[in-house]
Amino acid sequence: MGLLAFCTATLPVGAMWLHLPLPALRSLAFLAVVFGSQTSIYAIRERGRFWHSVPSLWVMGSTIAAILIVSGMATTGLAMASLPILTVFAVLGAAIAFAAIVEVAKIPIFHAVGMS
Repeated sequence: MGLLAFCTATLPVGAMWLHLPLPALRSLAFLAVVFGSQTSIYAIRERGRFWHSVPSLWVMGSTIAAILIVSGMATTGLAMASLPILTVFAVLGAAIAFAAIVEVAKIPIFHAVGMS
């Protein structure tokens, strides 16, 4: 639900605050899905705090690859409308902030549903 909220909230920001045209909004939505899903992996991969265990090299490598590939596609306009680099970094930063919020909220939620 958190990822859906993050991705959904990204679109009005792009449309109303950044005044992006539809092709750029599609690129923004793609970034939100990829960055949001990558950061949520770290927030929800274990029941305790995410820093209690180190992710595998495969997880870290795939995250770095996804961020670099998608950022490159978005900034160069490869297979999508191009976005300014600052917009790409802003979406990545927002995704990291989203993961921090999920990290804070997950422990009480897990306790409430009996997953602790």
